[in-house]
Amino acid sequence: MAVPFRDLPSAAARLLADAAAAGVAARQRVQAAVADIALPGPARLSDYQRAAVSRMAEGILLDLEGALARGIAERLGEHAPPVLVERETPIALPVLERAGLPHDVELVALLLRRATEHRLGRRLRRTGGPGPLEAILGDADVEIARAAAAVLTAEARRYDGFHDAALPLVDLPGELLHRLVWSVAAALRIELVQRDDLPAAAVDRAAAAAAQALLAGHDEAAGFDGRALALVRTLDRAGRLEDDAVADFAEGGQVAVTVAALAHRAALDPAGAWEMALDPAGSRLAVLLRAAGLGGEGAGRILAAWLVHPRDIGEIGEDLASLSEADAREATRLWRLDPAFRAAIQALA
Repeated sequence: MAVPFRDLPSAAARLLADAAAAGVAARQRVQAAVADIALPGPARLSDYQRAAVSRMAEGILLDLEGALARGIAERLGEHAPPVLVERETPIALPVLERAGLPHDVELVALLLRRATEHRLGRRLRRTGGPGPLEAILGDADVEIARAAAAVLTAEARRYDGFHDAALPLVDLPGELLHRLVWSVAAALRIELVQRDDLPAAAVDRAAAAAAQALLAGHDEAAGFDGRALALVRTLDRAGRLEDDAVADFAEGGQVAVTVAALAHRAALDPAGAWEMALDPAGSRLAVLLRAAGLGGEGAGRILAAWLVHPRDIGEIGEDLASLSEADAREATRLWRLDPAFRAAIQALA
């Protein structure tokens, strides 16, 4: 008969609990490996993608924990426990990891997009001369110059101290941030009430107020995607969003600006444009290029820059020549619908 944990010394109970958790984790690793092996080769995540997604997810949760911990400590005042002020070790992160929050589908999709975009941009980024954004910083059109400067400023936040991909909180979509903020606030609340024996009512008030203040200060337009779209619209109003300009951004490693331009020209939801643009096989990228009205030369430049295998570029280029813009736009029609309507269609189908 197994001995209940409560009848064991605390150290022994902790060891058995850790061993049980490790057993669960081992089974989960095997299940993940089986699922990964079952995928076709191009669909499998690379080691870089896995590591980058994991690192960025942890960074976002720690950033949120830090911001909320400071807000809660300010509101608790002299009653704030040292663990909340000093934060030598994460408080909420272990709770969130046990609950599986880093596996939020929308968060993982966004981080995977950022990791893929970063690697593609790094491969294409020019050295020894100004990139396409730097080239228009001194543009005679003041609005274009300001929009380009805003994009570059926002871009600087998207790297960590080692110049690896990062995703600052300002770049998170509002709905996703809302979900993450309240989850982290709840995790902090659980730990503070259970571990530090603080009054639940006081912690609840402080945590709710800190979360609401953090959410109130969020402005999606100030994020990188918002600024990239603002630049694209400014260029379009000036009649300067022609094929060569889009191809220049693509070849210069400005992946997000390129995708924003394609989404704008094709009148697509940006989420759909991202999904098609980063298709490793290239066929969905080709359909996106045609839906955006790019001619053969501009589309060919982007395919040649973004795809890895020359054979794929040649085959896709031949197929693209026979695809009309009208047919491409019809094929992407779903991504012109209201996002909630589209999600409902996809869920029910």
